[in-house]
Amino acid sequence: MNVKLYKQLLAQSIQESIAYRSTSVIVAIFSVIFFVTEIVVGVVLFDQTSLLAGWSKQQYFMLVGVSALINSLYQFFFIVSHENLAESIIEGELDYIFLKPVNSFYFYAFNRIDLPSLVNTVLAVVLIISLQNRVHVLTLVFFILSILLSVWFLFLINQIIVTFSFWIEKGGKFLAIPEYLADIASKPYSIYPKMFIFLFTWICPFFLAFNMPVLLLKQTGYWKQLLYFLVFVFLLHKFATYLWRKGLRKYQSSN
Repeated sequence: MNVKLYKQLLAQSIQESIAYRSTSVIVAIFSVIFFVTEIVVGVVLFDQTSLLAGWSKQQYFMLVGVSALINSLYQFFFIVSHENLAESIIEGELDYIFLKPVNSFYFYAFNRIDLPSLVNTVLAVVLIISLQNRVHVLTLVFFILSILLSVWFLFLINQIIVTFSFWIEKGGKFLAIPEYLADIASKPYSIYPKMFIFLFTWICPFFLAFNMPVLLLKQTGYWKQLLYFLVFVFLLHKFATYLWRKGLRKYQSSN
């Protein structure tokens, strides 16, 4: 996937958004409503208490912003591609890409964007900046790295689920599972039982993806978790690409 090709795919996505601008506007409006709802819930909660399972008001709202940023970046870059890919696999409509000298894994990962998601991205960035005035340069680097890793982690989890469509006819239906898990992980991890925390920190690290960026800003000693998450995402990437290659061998063209 080269830059020239990606620019062409971006232009095509923008044209589609313009053609269906009414839908894009409606999606953007609902995204803002959901974002504002999260803020209102936080305001109501901290009217009753100063701490929520050890999390301060600022940390909680930072978590709202970080979670919105991760989800919106995933949706901006990957959600449309994943929704289309599951259907293309089942319908046997991948032939086109086999005629092109590009890596099919990355082509289908980046072949569409979702413009309305940019609205939530901007709102999330504004919220994060408003809550965190000063930060050490190294901490900021770790924070940005953890956000990028989290977005790629979310992509890989969804990519693996979509790839199962090569074997399971309705594999795309399972895309709702990561969405539910992301919603769970967008809350302070300490409100959950210890076994639940262990499972979604070290086995399927959704808590590292969503909670860790906030903790990196406020506390020291989380670089070990960041290192573990980096290795986990690297291995998950290897597995996702391996599974994609295996899936292509099972692919059956509609032609």
